[in-house]
Amino acid sequence: MPFEVVFGTVLLVRFVLPFTILKYPLPGVLACLIVDGMDQTIFQWFGYDPPFY
Repeated sequence: MPFEVVFGTVLLVRFVLPFTILKYPLPGVLACLIVDGMDQTIFQWFGYDPPFY
């Protein structure tokens, strides 16, 4: 999988997921915390270290 796809997917999820907080507050906050904590790990799984991220 190209690095741009991984990077774009992570950024898209991090941008869209906070909007779920309005409808489902607790699951939305928990999902945001999980994705925020896992983004660097996801990049490392694919062998990608984005500069200045």
